[in-house]
Amino acid sequence: MDILERTYVYIKGKEATMMRLRSINTRKFEYNAEEMINEFLLLQKQKGVVENTLRTHRSALRALHKGGDNIPTTEQIRACLPPHMGSAYYNKRLSTYKRFFDMLISLGHILNNPLETWHYRKVGFNIKNYDECNIKKFLDGIDKSTFAGFRDYVMCLFIIDTGIRPSEVVQLRKDDINYVVKQVCLRREITKTRVARIVPVSDYILKMIRQLHSYEIEQWKNEYVFCSSEGERLNTTSLRHNIHKVALKTGVNLTPYDFRHIFATTYIRNGGDAFTLQRIMGHTKPSMTMVYVNLNASDLSIAHGRVNVLGNFLSNRARKLQ
Repeated sequence: MDILERTYVYIKGKEATMMRLRSINTRKFEYNAEEMINEFLLLQKQKGVVENTLRTHRSALRALHKGGDNIPTTEQIRACLPPHMGSAYYNKRLSTYKRFFDMLISLGHILNNPLETWHYRKVGFNIKNYDECNIKKFLDGIDKSTFAGFRDYVMCLFIIDTGIRPSEVVQLRKDDINYVVKQVCLRREITKTRVARIVPVSDYILKMIRQLHSYEIEQWKNEYVFCSSEGERLNTTSLRHNIHKVALKTGVNLTPYDFRHIFATTYIRNGGDAFTLQRIMGHTKPSMTMVYVNLNASDLSIAHGRVNVLGNFLSNRARKLQ
């Protein structure tokens, strides 16, 4: 039976990882890298993995098979996971490779996962200290005289206002926005955690979005909140490219994801609480949100001066207690 005619069996529960696929082979197995990669991507897609992650998987697996059309060796794996690689990127690739070899085990092509004893690196998550003047300089540097430029400007403001991930923003549909209650509904299929959530949005941003939509051509029949200059769905790669051009122009190095961090840090500095922030940003663990609560030294000094605990004991009130 041809490899593309395999029977896929969906199994829920604890055994899903290792038993997702069952294969009926009637010929001697011949390893084909591209077929195995496509099979892995199909499996991940069935699990609900988003398109951006699928592209990351494909890139990592093609790099792994660059040396030939055979089952990757330990040397090939090490070449794709060098010691100098950034920890976050390293962990993503390691996760892809571990899952890929697990699939080969489930198909009966190998007996053991060569990465079973490999460990993920501990990733430090440091938030930049964003300067408000530089952020304004960046936003002012966006060319708002064109549809694409104005769209990028509104998208940046939208992320700063809501804290939504760039990958979620580009998938928002027009009917996901409730203009009456001033909320955005993030469907579970577009969120990173696959959990739907609702986030508030300001009047100003709603007004800007209406203005953006008024510039669209009727023939586009666009259903997305943000679209390309041809009325097609926008992707995060295009957004990153456009933002990078503005960064070069203004000398302010910002990325689309930085605007999500800007929202979170400003939210905390303006008195917002961590529990509400966790719900807005869609974090699965409180520890992810607490990163934004760990303010820098200048923030601590300002907060310390504002609270002024010592003042309670040096005031007239303290003397009255004697």
